[in-house]
Amino acid sequence: MLKTDKVFDPEKVDFTEKMAGLSDHELIIALRKRNDYHPKAAKAAITEAMQRGIIKSEDDLESEEFKPIPFKRFGLFVRAESQKQARGILSSLILILYVFSLIPFLYGGIDIASGDYLMAAKSAILGAFTLYFAYRTSKTEQPADAVKLIIASTLTALFSVYHFWSQLSTFGYMEILVIVVILGLVLFTSVNVWQLTKRLRSM
Repeated sequence: MLKTDKVFDPEKVDFTEKMAGLSDHELIIALRKRNDYHPKAAKAAITEAMQRGIIKSEDDLESEEFKPIPFKRFGLFVRAESQKQARGILSSLILILYVFSLIPFLYGGIDIASGDYLMAAKSAILGAFTLYFAYRTSKTEQPADAVKLIIASTLTALFSVYHFWSQLSTFGYMEILVIVVILGLVLFTSVNVWQLTKRLRSM
């Protein structure tokens, strides 16, 4: 309940009490992980450490013993250490989904040219849904909207794959690779958008 990537209300958490319940060793670990904690939790850890005499002032945190433990950069989710950084990454990911949402419209143009107006309408609707939820999520930064974006973008990706597949006369390894890349990129991007909206709520 202390880390910034958890969804919780910091106003309802007594960080002072939580830090007071830690052993000296655990408190030192908390000090070293202060950049990964909610600001109020980090402040409570510093205050508790000063009261116990572990440090005399915040200047002591510059010593090697209390050097922050860096974030692990590997894993499924991108990481952000501040609201500014989180919003910057979120904007970049949303931009990717904006570009992706245009693909169904391109397919729609091809369908209109070939006289398949029903398929063109389906393409336009799915593209519009993805475009709308990408825009809405960028404005509200709400996890609920991000979940809708995941659903819309996944359906659009599946439809785009189906459309791509239906145009092929042969189906080989390269075509499979293209499909895997499309689905993987969309899922990775949209899920990370959702994760970032959750993180922004806890900062």
